[in-house]
Amino acid sequence: MDFLLEQGFIHRVESTNSFVSCCSFGEHKHYSHLLICDKCGNVVELQDDILIALLNSNVEKHGFQFSNHVIETHGTCQTCSSLEESNK
Repeated sequence: MDFLLEQGFIHRVESTNSFVSCCSFGEHKHYSHLLICDKCGNVVELQDDILIALLNSNVEKHGFQFSNHVIETHGTCQTCSSLEESNK
């Protein structure tokens, strides 16, 4: 696992103590936004240029050297939401 993390092939999902594959293979320094479904456990990695630009601006403004940055957002995915609605 350490090798895969070091090479940027996977991300550690801190809040669930799990791992997901990275959509930007080999890019060691990048931002990821993970959408994590609390119902089914599905994780989607997003790369949003506007969000990345804002985060990069904040990092540069503070002279911070980052090695990795992952934003985790928890909630309910569209599939689970649809299942809940159909069961009502």
